[in-house]
Amino acid sequence: MCRWSVRVVPAQGRRLILIYTPIDKTSLAIPVAVIVFSGLEKVWRLRVEEARARARAVEAAGSGDVEALRAELAELRQQLSDVQERLDFTERVLIQDRDRPRLPESREAR
Repeated sequence: MCRWSVRVVPAQGRRLILIYTPIDKTSLAIPVAVIVFSGLEKVWRLRVEEARARARAVEAAGSGDVEALRAELAELRQQLSDVQERLDFTERVLIQDRDRPRLPESREAR
C-alpha cells in the first residue's frame, strides 16, 4: 500500500508549493538505514582512536615495565630450576631406598 505525503515548500514571495510524494516502507527504510550505519561508523572510529591512544600510552610507559618483567621472569626461571634439581634429588633418594635390601623379619613377629 502506498500513501502520499504533502510537503509545503516556501517559494519566492507568499507563494507556497505543495509537493505530493509517495511513502512506502522502502522509502522510509533507506534514511533510517543511513542514520544507523553512520552512527555505527562513528562508534567504530571512536573505538579505533581509543585503541590507538592506549597503544601509544603502553609504548610510552611500557619500556620500564618490560625490563621489570624480564628481571622477574629470570628470577622465576632460576627458582624453577632449583625446584627441578630438588625434585630430581628426591626421586633418586626414593629409588635408592626402594632398591635397598630389607632386613629379614624377626622370629618374634611371626
